[in-house]
Amino acid sequence: MRKLNRKHMMTVLMGVVLLTALSFVSPAMAEETTGAEDTVPAGQETILDQQKKQDTKDVRVLVMCGHGQGDVGAVGCNGAYQEYAYTRDFGKRIYEALQETDNIEADLYQTKYDMFQQMRATVRSVGSFSGNGNRRKQLLKAIGSNVRIPDLEEYDYALEIHFNATVPSGKDPRGNGVMKGCGIYVNSYKASSERKIDKKILKAMKGCGMKIWGGAGLFGSPDLLNAKAFNELGINYSLLETCFIDDKDDMKFYRKHRDEMAQAIADTISDYFD
Repeated sequence: MRKLNRKHMMTVLMGVVLLTALSFVSPAMAEETTGAEDTVPAGQETILDQQKKQDTKDVRVLVMCGHGQGDVGAVGCNGAYQEYAYTRDFGKRIYEALQETDNIEADLYQTKYDMFQQMRATVRSVGSFSGNGNRRKQLLKAIGSNVRIPDLEEYDYALEIHFNATVPSGKDPRGNGVMKGCGIYVNSYKASSERKIDKKILKAMKGCGMKIWGGAGLFGSPDLLNAKAFNELGINYSLLETCFIDDKDDMKFYRKHRDEMAQAIADTISDYFD
């Protein structure tokens, strides 16, 4: 057997010492050392946590902001308020609140577009339809040709945000201390069972202090285009008239309580589909 010289012997001895030392490192010490960089501060989610949360959301909701795309909508209080700007203000708040729920995957329709104008230009080839589902296939084909309209069949519920306005004699730009309030429009063919969500949203708004307009605040309409189109496709749709943009009392309340109302609507939608 070949003898080891002094240098070789020292190398072997150092290796033995190192291996011996490593064998005495406790599992707790190893875990503490290797996991130090992976520690997540309390209250913060990791990307994996966020992905898991997203994967558990099984209900899709589309939020649309009325007017825009060159149409300002209603103008109130001597030009102080323009509807298209406030539909986007409130719609984004509702969308953000929905994003924080555990069961809702929310989408905000592109705010540079107006769903009404996109729908109107798209469905001309379909001809007359009322919302009863008789021309569903033709409508789907037409909508599929417009890249600015998402695949609407992916959604369980659609909420379109608007602000109401009244005739000139009923406008209240200075405020008389009385609100007119909010309401919801739906297609006339919308089933009564599907209108439960509308009643719950109105109840939530009332709970925030907003007055309900016109008694019950829920109105069926045979003419509203988006309401007809979504109902024709079998998608639950609501058009929320948040308040009267030409009433100073309404807008004062809205500006003060918009976050509270947006959260209440998001919670109501989440609870409805839970």
